[in-house]
Amino acid sequence: MSITYRGMNVSEPDVTTPEEIEAFFAFDDQPTGRPLASYALWADLRPDVLKRLLNYVHFIHESESWSCPLPYLNIYAVGGWPEGVRYIMGICQPSTFLSGPGYSRDAVVETLALSFYLAPSWGTVIVADAVREGLAEYREPEPGAPSPWPDGWAVAPDELKAGLDYSTPDLTKDDVRVLREWYLRVPGEVPKSIELYVRYRPQLLKAERNRWENIVRTGLPNQMFAYLLIHHEVWRGRAAGTREALLLARGLGMSKEHATDAVWYGGSFLGGTATISEVAETVEEVLDAW
Repeated sequence: MSITYRGMNVSEPDVTTPEEIEAFFAFDDQPTGRPLASYALWADLRPDVLKRLLNYVHFIHESESWSCPLPYLNIYAVGGWPEGVRYIMGICQPSTFLSGPGYSRDAVVETLALSFYLAPSWGTVIVADAVREGLAEYREPEPGAPSPWPDGWAVAPDELKAGLDYSTPDLTKDDVRVLREWYLRVPGEVPKSIELYVRYRPQLLKAERNRWENIVRTGLPNQMFAYLLIHHEVWRGRAAGTREALLLARGLGMSKEHATDAVWYGGSFLGGTATISEVAETVEEVLDAW
């Protein structure tokens, strides 16, 4: 089977013609007008290495039911890579090779709000100027443009709220009750961390939950919020976090197919098989019971 990826015959990695290189770099539907600098480097050093990556990328997206650049906006912000943040913010705008109709500015801002929740004094400090620059020139989708989200995905922030009383910093008995009820109703189980917080750091739990519940407002569907969390936790190789995110996704109505996409998307570009191995047992358990 011959596979051509953006002008390159990636089925024959050991044979690369000047015409293939020219065709690959002629695609101008990317934010910088050309592929990443790392691609240019390996096109010069060893085109076979680049071709094998592109073949891999082809199969990542070929196997996905849906593709979205927002997960990489999140981890590039968390990791503190300004160039990557600029690049993905560009890709999120209409008519680029991964965006289709494009994603709203609100969806981008709420993705970055999640990044800030995950890393308020680390990577998001480093990328703050890049974010300001990107948002200042961000192009919104056209009015009436098709939704970029899978069918059934909805922005429904109230579904993420357990009903805690934030008028007081104290975690009341009613707060504990409604929080446990929310966990049992949506993810289906109460994480051990919650019970530990209730016992030792109740006010901190309430302040944390106040942050988490108020990331989504008008831009991100609840399922995309869960998708971002799956992607992030798999990328970090955290089994407990991956379990919580998968159970949240299931409780919010995400399909097993999209959850599987999120797992492999999170492990594919930054770690491969070793990353998936870190979360394999919990992923298998949750997906088998979906």
